[in-house]
Amino acid sequence: MAKAINENITKTKNALEQDTKAVEQSVETAKEIESGNLTARITAIPANPQLIELKNVLNEMLKVLETKVGSNMNEINRVFDSYKALDFTTEVKNAKGEVEVTTNVLGKEIVGMLRQSSEFANLLASESAKLQSAVKNLTDSSASQASSLEETAAALEEITSSMQNVSHKTSEVIAQSEEIKNVTSIIGDIADQIN
Repeated sequence: MAKAINENITKTKNALEQDTKAVEQSVETAKEIESGNLTARITAIPANPQLIELKNVLNEMLKVLETKVGSNMNEINRVFDSYKALDFTTEVKNAKGEVEVTTNVLGKEIVGMLRQSSEFANLLASESAKLQSAVKNLTDSSASQASSLEETAAALEEITSSMQNVSHKTSEVIAQSEEIKNVTSIIGDIADQIN
């Protein structure tokens, strides 16, 4: 009987030691997870069936977290910090988890959008320069045409003035011709009377 009691005590002591190791490893695993390592697992095998079930549930949860998020939270945070600083040249290394892969895809999409925006801005600047040049040419051309119109108007005024002078001189010549005609007529009358 003493032997059976001693065996039970030894068995219980061993079971408690197994359970203690499993709990200690669970605490260490939790600390690993807290530090960002989502690959940590509880490998110690407890004797208590409830602790075995808890270990299995926790390991399954960690497996799902690794699949959904990734293996290293610190790597994800490093990339997010770069993105916050507007540095999109980095990516999550060895991305396998959904958040890791999505983070890399998001970074590539942002880089693509920034590249496209840059190309659009360069094109806009180029077109703006062309428009500015065209406006300058139009302004210069308008100024030149305005100057030509002023010169043409001045020339027309001179022509009009000359035409008026010619008309005035013509009127004077006609008036003088009439006077000469009258004088000639008088001379002709006088000559007729003398003869």
